[in-house]
Amino acid sequence: MLKWNRAICPRILKKVEGNKAKAGACVAMWSGGGTFQVLAGGHAQYIVDLEVRSCSCRAWDLQGWPCVHAIAAINYKGGLDVMELVDDCYLTTTYFKTYDNLIMPMNRMDMWDKSDFPPCLPPAFSK
Repeated sequence: MLKWNRAICPRILKKVEGNKAKAGACVAMWSGGGTFQVLAGGHAQYIVDLEVRSCSCRAWDLQGWPCVHAIAAINYKGGLDVMELVDDCYLTTTYFKTYDNLIMPMNRMDMWDKSDFPPCLPPAFSK
């Protein structure tokens, strides 16, 4: 990851780029505010709300990156970058924060200080 120079992690970037390629088959229509009606596949209709970052297919809500329908609405609206609408948990900065802390090594148990307290026991089993 240290050699990766993009803002979004590679796996998610690949999925978003795949959704961008599929979004050309969708037709978006503005409904007012940040809401769009997106036709996909001729029969299916989805409601996309860019302000809330949600789509009625629920993929954007559950995964955290824009689905095909959301990208079609973003392209229709213009002026927005799809990559800025990816959830923060998929950013490389978040990835590096996750692995930033070090786990300090410890001595073996036989080298620990002895205690006068009774040993910890597991809780009593009950059905």
